[in-house]
Amino acid sequence: MTKHHKRQASLHLNQRERSLALGLESLESRDLLAVDVLGNIDLAEGARVVPRDLYAYNDQILIRGNDGRVGPEAWITDGSPESTELLKDIRVGPFGSGPRDFVEFDGGLYFAANNGFNGYELWVTYGTRGTPSLIADICPGPESSAPTEMGVLQDQLFFFANDRESGR
Repeated sequence: MTKHHKRQASLHLNQRERSLALGLESLESRDLLAVDVLGNIDLAEGARVVPRDLYAYNDQILIRGNDGRVGPEAWITDGSPESTELLKDIRVGPFGSGPRDFVEFDGGLYFAANNGFNGYELWVTYGTRGTPSLIADICPGPESSAPTEMGVLQDQLFFFANDRESGR
């Protein structure tokens, strides 16, 4: 007899009043799709959420989502519809900061985002509303250092970035 192993990955979608969370559950060698309400992102008229870069962090899920008002930004939920909220409007206006490349390190969740003034640079959040903050403007001014390929090794955060002097 095969032991049942459960693997869960969640996805948050919202079309106006409806929410949908998709979970992937492994039973034996088959994958079954489970559907449940996860959270709500209040959408502007005609907007649609295309969640990307889902990341589990401190019993929450961080979602890169677009509500049609703030553009692609980081949202967080604990799985209940009422808990889903925008972490911070990093790039104020409809363009969004486009957060990406999330990695957990030293109690924080590090990622690349563009605030509209510094280009894509290194940011950190601790999972509560308003906490995302710019770590460093590695490539000073509006050009991006574009941090990518982030990873942790022996208590150090590593990533590629361009500072305009050393290159990547």
